[in-house]
Amino acid sequence: MRRLARAILALTLGLFAAACDVAPPPTATLSRCRPTCPPPSAPMQQYAGDGYVIDYPETWVVVTSEHAGDAVYFGPDAARGPLGMAVHRVDASRRDPDALLDAYRDRILATVPDASYSDDRMDAPNGGRSDYYQDWRAEPRLQYQVTFYVGDEATYRVEQWSPVRDWDRLWVVLFEAMLKGFAFTERAP
Repeated sequence: MRRLARAILALTLGLFAAACDVAPPPTATLSRCRPTCPPPSAPMQQYAGDGYVIDYPETWVVVTSEHAGDAVYFGPDAARGPLGMAVHRVDASRRDPDALLDAYRDRILATVPDASYSDDRMDAPNGGRSDYYQDWRAEPRLQYQVTFYVGDEATYRVEQWSPVRDWDRLWVVLFEAMLKGFAFTERAP
């Protein structure tokens, strides 16, 4: 009888553990990234784009591309890996950040139908408006935050992403500090 009770207990615990979201061991890509993730006191530097400035860790690289329009990528290395940020200048006739977030969500869900989107939007530092989602197809599974900044002359979309298991630590330490460094500036002539 005890064996049967132990077997049932072991089976129940096994099913419970399988149902939980247990993070897999770090992948090679994530291991490559972790040493470059800035510590809480990481020095930041400022990038001056066309009409904006934003802070980013001084150990990261900045990649601009004529093929991506006005997009600028920031990350631990030049390849878009599982941790990073991108800033896009958006040609938007809409001036409402929530309408822009709705349109962006619709575009993401059209291309990533199994994305898990949040129901709660939040105000971001320096007048931005944010929403976040998870991409279940990615390995490691990624969480994204998208923030729109709507100015008098231009609108910018800031995308930030990291592995889901690192999100809480990185948001507090890194991503929020980067958004706190966002500001509109004069556009280049």
